[in-house]
Amino acid sequence: MDYQWKYHEKCLDSPAIINLHGFTKTLDAIPAEYMVMMDYASKENLRKNLQTISKNNWNKKLCMLFRIISGLYEIYQ
Repeated sequence: MDYQWKYHEKCLDSPAIINLHGFTKTLDAIPAEYMVMMDYASKENLRKNLQTISKNNWNKKLCMLFRIISGLYEIYQ
């Protein structure tokens, strides 16, 4: 989990990445369980939105793909 935090620290000011405020690990669970505190994402998650996304025109799909790629690019710089 530490390596994920280091990646996120690199892009804290990015508009393409949801803000991560912190994370915690359970002390008694085996294997360890993690909880992440992030900004609220009003569009829920990608899995729930796939049907809506599939109905979008190609221009909108390409814009969404560009935003996803931009976010991934910033994370892995």
